[in-house]
Amino acid sequence: MGFEVEEYTEVRHRQETRGRPCQTRYRQITRTKYRIHFVVREDVIWTDARSDGCWPLITNEKTATGTAVLTSYKHQPSLERRHSQLKGDQFVAPVFLRTRAH
Repeated sequence: MGFEVEEYTEVRHRQETRGRPCQTRYRQITRTKYRIHFVVREDVIWTDARSDGCWPLITNEKTATGTAVLTSYKHQPSLERRHSQLKGDQFVAPVFLRTRAH
């Protein structure tokens, strides 16, 4: 997706003094404004669509093979599911932050 910035001048007229506009002089106020126009680039969309669903497998382990890294990534959703169960209140015993007075 590309974009173009267009510069244009907005011209307004305003009374110089307060009061009824019978014999009032007007002054011209000009402001420079910018407008953004987005351009859809079909070639970039087609290139990005070819890589949809692909992601890099990154690890800091130097001796791991590509198959071992892929296997560990495939095991990750089950670890995250267990973590969400731990965060729930139905499976964790209550923790009292206050000690009993003796």
